[in-house]
Amino acid sequence: MPECRGCGVNSRRSWCEICDIVVPHITGQDSNMIESPAAVERTRHELGHPDTRPNRIWSAIRRLDSPEAEWAMNARPNNSITRISGDPPEWEIDDEDQVIMDSGSIRHASTARLRRLQRGGILPDGSHLSWADGRFHLDGIPLDVPYHGLRKMMRRTRGIQNVDWKKLLLSVSLACTRHQTRRELRAGQHGRQTTIHPAAMMRLDGDPRRVPNFMRAMGLPRWGLPTERSRYRPDWFKGASWMDAWDSLRPLDVHDMDDMMIPMALYIKNGRLQLRVRRNRGWKRLEVESHP
Repeated sequence: MPECRGCGVNSRRSWCEICDIVVPHITGQDSNMIESPAAVERTRHELGHPDTRPNRIWSAIRRLDSPEAEWAMNARPNNSITRISGDPPEWEIDDEDQVIMDSGSIRHASTARLRRLQRGGILPDGSHLSWADGRFHLDGIPLDVPYHGLRKMMRRTRGIQNVDWKKLLLSVSLACTRHQTRRELRAGQHGRQTTIHPAAMMRLDGDPRRVPNFMRAMGLPRWGLPTERSRYRPDWFKGASWMDAWDSLRPLDVHDMDDMMIPMALYIKNGRLQLRVRRNRGWKRLEVESHP
């Protein structure tokens, strides 16, 4: 009989009944969302078995030769708009700008600085990024931006001109978006560090907050419905390999949402893109290297 992955006792399933209950409280995610040792070993093999130092891991990832990343490296000019007052300058922020963004308050910022941040600037692919009242906008689309890492990358002299920054930044913002159902908010189902897959939410037919007719007729509660609708549109990601894979599936509806729960892996906190990883002493968030 196989052993429980948690405590090692004999169990017919991967997790014994006790571990199946306590694991979500310890790890922050449902037990069936934890990768198997075989899957972890396959990933380590693909990376060339680097040690646990973050810089070695990022170097191994950069060396990966995969067509999956090509969608972000085919920049198409986004500067076809003619502006009466001329183009804004190249996008850049300084240390004081970062202090204001980190604080989330504009109380002590000068009018001149706020105007400059609101005017924004042009990224290498021609898209326009601005910041006003605590929020970034990319060509008018509100999004979350890891601005500490973006500032470092904009200082590079090579490797940034052929990047589709608009699609890349929107994809990062989408990946860091968390969606929950009312049931999860009420009972903590699936663990604390989980979300409805952001791409699934984006492709959900109709308004997820609206009770379907069959639920209304049967008097069923709204607990299984998402609490909000996605603010992203699939056409913004057209041509991305991951979006093409989702487009090959049938349309999704609220019945599918429980099957679309995944563990949270990426976060944007204080302007830094972080990856949630498991270490010997538990879960930890590592800042993702500032590289496209």
